[in-house]
Amino acid sequence: MKDLSNIITNRTVRNLIIVPMALALTLPFLTGCDDNDEYTEMPGKIQSFVSEYFPETSVSDYSFSNNIYHVTLSGSAYLEFNAVPAWIKIDGRGSVLPEMLLYDQLPSTLYTYIETLEATEGIYSIARNKEAITASLLDSTITYDIATGKINGPE
Repeated sequence: MKDLSNIITNRTVRNLIIVPMALALTLPFLTGCDDNDEYTEMPGKIQSFVSEYFPETSVSDYSFSNNIYHVTLSGSAYLEFNAVPAWIKIDGRGSVLPEMLLYDQLPSTLYTYIETLEATEGIYSIARNKEAITASLLDSTITYDIATGKINGPE
């Protein structure tokens, strides 16, 4: 009887030590990547941008390569920022971009032009470089020349 109680006690003690240790070692691998971790790794300006224009949307992927920040939002947009960081590309990935984003981020003359076309709720992506800003609608593109302020499109 004494040997049986020692065996039970030894197994119980062993299980109390081994099981928690095994869980502690394997749990991080089972949980995968936390969206919140991706969000907190981004520079503060990008965090603010995402929070302001895409509230309640989690970050599914974030990386920095070739001086470009790449941000993918879960079931939503894909964004690129330069090293400043300032946006250089925002793609709705099949969804239109928020009107407030367009109003705040595009030059007022370009936004007003898009408004006159009644297309503020039809912009699927925007991109900019040193020379131009492009706004893509479903089947056409509007181009804004930064140096001259000239607008071409929709084309």
